[in-house]
Amino acid sequence: MYKSMQREVSMFLFAKNTAFPDPFPKGAVILIDKPLGWTSFDVVNKVRHHLKKRLDNKKLKVGHAGTLDPLATGLLVICVGDYTKRIDEFQAMAKAYTGTFTFGATTASYDLEKPADTIFPTEHLNDDLLNVVIQPFIGTIQQVPPMYSAVKVDGKRMYKNARTGEVVEIEPRTVQIDRFDIFSLRPVPQPVAEHRIVSARGAEIHLYPDYAAGMQADFEVHCGKGTYIRSLAFDVGVAAGTGAYLSGLRRTRSGGFSIEDAWGLEDLVGRGWVLINMCFLKHKETTPPHKKQNKKHPPPKGGVKRGVFLFCVWWGLVFWGGGGGVHFPVFQTFKPQPTPTNQRINAYRGRLCG
Repeated sequence: MYKSMQREVSMFLFAKNTAFPDPFPKGAVILIDKPLGWTSFDVVNKVRHHLKKRLDNKKLKVGHAGTLDPLATGLLVICVGDYTKRIDEFQAMAKAYTGTFTFGATTASYDLEKPADTIFPTEHLNDDLLNVVIQPFIGTIQQVPPMYSAVKVDGKRMYKNARTGEVVEIEPRTVQIDRFDIFSLRPVPQPVAEHRIVSARGAEIHLYPDYAAGMQADFEVHCGKGTYIRSLAFDVGVAAGTGAYLSGLRRTRSGGFSIEDAWGLEDLVGRGWVLINMCFLKHKETTPPHKKQNKKHPPPKGGVKRGVFLFCVWWGLVFWGGGGGVHFPVFQTFKPQPTPTNQRINAYRGRLCG
């Protein structure tokens, strides 16, 4: 199903180093490699701003088909125009991720957006244990979303409750994990990076250092819609008799779309919009004149030219018809009466032409 859907939209797919169809389609899909520290909404806003500007379409609709956390990177499917109506279809596609679990500590957000708050032993961990521990997480499982997530409870985003310290009961959700591979354990690389703010757009997004005494393992997961890899990290840590959080995450596939075909955001803004703009300008040059007019309020046929002509005739009658300067015989029959206004006009005309 996913491959057939990808083939269906391929003619409208704006993949890396390709130009949009000419003329610009009513619906399109753009593949973006989301950078670290950007929210998915940040990326949508960036794309929407540039498309509206380049295509001169203030009502253009733009949305994304699957949220990525601010500290995650990778494939973000952007839907434009008519394809925003199919976002739900794209969101239902299976997704693939790679990343890193860190064992020996937990954080409130289940990733490095919050600092390590609880320490656990790791001496008993080994590769064989982890490979046994992850087996129950393959298939259809029950999963509780992180407190710091966009899931709504009673109409309010959970991360807003978490920031105010409000405790909310979260119901488990059914998710599907088709593949789960975990690789060799290793110590956390030293020295660990310092705390830094990776984004200042809107609310600050923090990136805290890894737990220096912990152990790390890379992983690959193929899963269905609604799976939280942060929750998976936490649950694997509990099952292994320790604590764990997500140190890094990258989405590599969504349905038939691959990260290999995705634009880097800066590359898209720098070069991709040039391709779009060239296509758009060519389309404007070949657009028939009658399609460029405002159909609701079209200008009257010949109205502008007629207005200019009548103004010139009127000015000739008033300015040149009173004698002196340059004369046109046809205007001599329309000499205005010698009123004070006409006398001032004649005087002004005499200073110009005399």
